[in-house]
Amino acid sequence: MTYFLVIDLGATYIKCAKVAFEKKELFSVVRLPFPGFELNNDPRKKTVSLKKILNRVVKLIKTQLENNDDCIGISFANQMHGLVVFDGSKNPYSPFISWQDTSCFEVYENNQTYFNCLKYQLSGFDWLSETGEQVRVGMPVSQLYKMQKLGNLKHGSIPIDLGNAIAFLLGDKTGEIKVDPTNSSASCLFDIHKFKWHSNLIKEIGIDQITMPQIVGYDEIVGYFKNGKKNIPIYVSVGDQQCSLLGVGFKDLSLISANVATGSQISCLTKNITTTGKHQIRPYFFDYYLKTVTHIPAGRGLNALVNLFLEFDPRLDFDSVWRRLVQISSMGEEKSLDVSLSFFASAFADEGYIRNINEGNFNIGNLMRSSFSSIAKSHRKAFDLFGVSTDEFKSILCSGGLLTKNKFLQDCFEMEFGLPLLKGEHQEDSLIGLLNLRTNYFHK
Repeated sequence: MTYFLVIDLGATYIKCAKVAFEKKELFSVVRLPFPGFELNNDPRKKTVSLKKILNRVVKLIKTQLENNDDCIGISFANQMHGLVVFDGSKNPYSPFISWQDTSCFEVYENNQTYFNCLKYQLSGFDWLSETGEQVRVGMPVSQLYKMQKLGNLKHGSIPIDLGNAIAFLLGDKTGEIKVDPTNSSASCLFDIHKFKWHSNLIKEIGIDQITMPQIVGYDEIVGYFKNGKKNIPIYVSVGDQQCSLLGVGFKDLSLISANVATGSQISCLTKNITTTGKHQIRPYFFDYYLKTVTHIPAGRGLNALVNLFLEFDPRLDFDSVWRRLVQISSMGEEKSLDVSLSFFASAFADEGYIRNINEGNFNIGNLMRSSFSSIAKSHRKAFDLFGVSTDEFKSILCSGGLLTKNKFLQDCFEMEFGLPLLKGEHQEDSLIGLLNLRTNYFHK
């Protein structure tokens, strides 16, 4: 039986599975924890040893190949917006700088942070319209700007995402370092209209001494993994957001995608690069683009409420408190409590609230119901940024554990959008997305 190996480089786990090529089935799923952040004196720095990541990937691959040599390809999906920097000789000289790294909030000059200096330097630049992305502190563009100002960015450096860094290092390392459109876009250095690197932006930032990797299609082979006498093709890595959406069956213009978990996002597909300037637009698969709004308040905000209840008794654990809160929320009716879960920097604000409190509505059940209702309302508010009507869509494809497992939240979404909900097809979203992607392009 011939099969692909598909590997998801997630922030919590590295997962590896076999894909039965003819049957299009996923089996033999194994995983290892993603290595922890390196120890340092600045809690804002979130870097991971690239060697540790590579070693764990190799261990998973060798485990899967142990008793079978019928593997016809290896394919990756990776957490987006992270960065690895290679020198001109194609050797990595940085660790993996995670998208969670906020060290660009360090003060640079005139009591301003690196990130604020970058935004000031590019104050006339419309990031959303030009790159399709909203510039944020943890993005590659911010990290490269900081490295340049510190004098740490070598001439001829090649910046790359985690997945394609690992794909290159697994191979013979003789070819070019390459990247796919989804990860190119995630760097915030991509011209979404010309589908190439934004050379004017790179020059304006002052990092034009670097060499940008070659942008290639999703069917590109970027190297070969040597397994005994056999060389197994390694395919270009793709971004986990798009891959996960493909994994739950998001490939129809009539669908809205709502992915609601710790992080949250809402998306729709388009054939054209049209933007209101209020949402992100990213490359997708099969000649589609993805209109999307990310960082919508949801599970992360709910976690703050759960942690508040945990303070009552040290013997309580998160999961049992959460299950009880969900159970309570299913009883009774919502009563005019106004809740915002923006307890962190989100799509709309960076501070939450609980308002309109009175004796009749301030109880745990109503607090949770109002919180769930606010999640649905925030997603509808985000959807409206696309500048399209819900009348153009047939249903909402829901994914993410928070939405797929919570009936009350599902009812809130149906009420806000006036559309029925469809549950995503699979739980291993990224791995199934790689299955769909590779079998499609392989047959092509």
